[in-house]
Parts: sequence; structure tokens; C-alpha cells
Amino acid sequence: MNCPFTIKWINGVESTMTDLCIICKLQPAEKTIFKIEFVPSQRGRFSLEAPIFVKGELEGNMFNCLQLYGDNPISSIDSDTCEIYFFPIPLKNEAEEKITLTFSHYKSTVNVVASILAPIKCSGIMKENTLKILFPNGNTISGTRR
Repeated sequence: MNCPFTIKWINGVESTMTDLCIICKLQPAEKTIFKIEFVPSQRGRFSLEAPIFVKGELEGNMFNCLQLYGDNPISSIDSDTCEIYFFPIPLKNEAEEKITLTFSHYKSTVNVVASILAPIKCSGIMKENTLKILFPNGNTISGTRR
């Protein structure tokens, strides 16, 4: 798995970057600035601890630790109800139930499609148009931007 965190020098005293470390020699009052980005290639929670050592301080032991955390949550669809029951109604009448679907963590626009499956058990005749599912605001859900 690739590391979802990247670090890039942008200003100040230049540093030397290797596969294992970043070395920067600073004099008093000098500074260096890095840009850290979180660009995950997969979903999940990520953390990284980068120890910081300062030559001549703490007898070579770790001086501080940079802790990075990133969250790229899994897309989900939640509902305020998990089952809907329709009670018997007279012929040529209609019954309506409403549910709310909550879409979370979609990066791009998605189209929601509802499929009506034939029941496992059915007393009477099941017609194709017996049940309709309508999306009053359309079935296109816009992705969320970071």
C-alpha cells in the first residue's frame, strides 16, 4: 500500500530527502517550510508518526514526533427505516410511504436506481406496476468536495 501522505519542501533552507529521512541543517533563526498533503488511493483511516531528531540534543534520542492523521471514509447510504409494511387497502386506492435516504462520502456524482424484486411469497397476482419508487428531487446525487 502506498503512503497517503506526501511531504514537499516549499520554502526556506533546502533539505535533503531520502527514502528513509529528511535532513535539514538550520542555523539559529533559520527556517524551512514543508507542505504535507493527504492523497489516499483507497478508503480508510490512516496515521503516520515521524520522529524528529535534533543533532546534539537529548543525547541522540527522539526530540519530538510529528503525528499525521487522515480519514477517507467509505461511501454509504443510510435510511431512517429499514422495512416498510403496506396494509391491505381497497381496490383502486393507493397507499404511500416515505423514507429518507442519506448519502455520505461520495466523491463524484452518482445515480441511484431502485429495483423492485418479485416477492418470495405472494397471495394473489403480482403485477409489474404494483409498486412504484419515485425520487421527488431526482435520482442524481452530487458528490461532496473536500
